[in-house]
Amino acid sequence: MTANQPLIEIQNSSSLWIEAQVPLQDIPFLNSDLKGIAILLANTSIRFPLALAQVGPTVSETTRTQKVWFNPESSSETIAILKRIRSGALVTVNLPVGIANSCLAIPSTAVLRDGMHYFSFVQKEDGNIERRRLAIGRTDGLYTEVLNGIDAGELVVIVGGRELQTAFASLR
Repeated sequence: MTANQPLIEIQNSSSLWIEAQVPLQDIPFLNSDLKGIAILLANTSIRFPLALAQVGPTVSETTRTQKVWFNPESSSETIAILKRIRSGALVTVNLPVGIANSCLAIPSTAVLRDGMHYFSFVQKEDGNIERRRLAIGRTDGLYTEVLNGIDAGELVVIVGGRELQTAFASLR
């Protein structure tokens, strides 16, 4: 034992808290009425709403992040979802920060990754599908901002993209 080393940690197991590491530059945008969405990493179709509970007092020197805790909303739908989640499960927390700008966005299911690059499959005018490299921006988990690679009005594949990628790789 050393001085100032905690012996125990007391927790209330009757409620769920989600601890997030928020980048330091986003901390000024957090306020008491902030609402967000948690997305389970193991199954991204499992999502539930969150509310800001508490912001930690210190900044991590190595990651330049600050601990922030959230409480899930207490609706009957959210409670049913939370009963299926185990302690220690990993989630992504999406928070609305900054000023929203109008942009071109496509469903996140249409954005695929190949190494260090993002791409999507786009339907051409003749009905054929082509693979397009993308430059992406912000995402809320449901939609992803497209900075370059797709024009407004073009049709993108949102289901079956992985299968198309497998076929594309075999043709190269």
